[in-house]
Amino acid sequence: MADYMLCYEDRPLIRFSEDLSSALFVTRSRLPFSIKHEKDPVSAVRSFCSDRVLSMNRRYCKEVLLSCGIEDQSDIAVCLSGYGLSFCDHYWIRPMESDLSWIDVDLRRNEFSREVAYTGVTGELRTAVIGDGVYNL
Repeated sequence: MADYMLCYEDRPLIRFSEDLSSALFVTRSRLPFSIKHEKDPVSAVRSFCSDRVLSMNRRYCKEVLLSCGIEDQSDIAVCLSGYGLSFCDHYWIRPMESDLSWIDVDLRRNEFSREVAYTGVTGELRTAVIGDGVYNL
């Protein structure tokens, strides 16, 4: 199992394992408001991830996930696959073994996959690029 870090930009906030068997607050000062008062770091990560993922009743949600090669559609798996990124803030999830920094993943600075956007609008599955992977459907 991999280890991850919930970060604000490049500042670590919570370290946790992929299966959530362990988690530890690193610093609480910059936690998102929605989880700021959580006492348990596992609950904080679960809440963060469930707030970050597409609503499964959203039109073409399953098609978008499939176009990205995401088969496990649990909140945690979906959130981890997209680094927990949002256009709304600077929080994200970094794999511990990764050399990535905030500047590498910031959605405002990096190109968004046109194939994923196309699937989100039309529901038609096409080739998608996510991270280092290319998925042909």
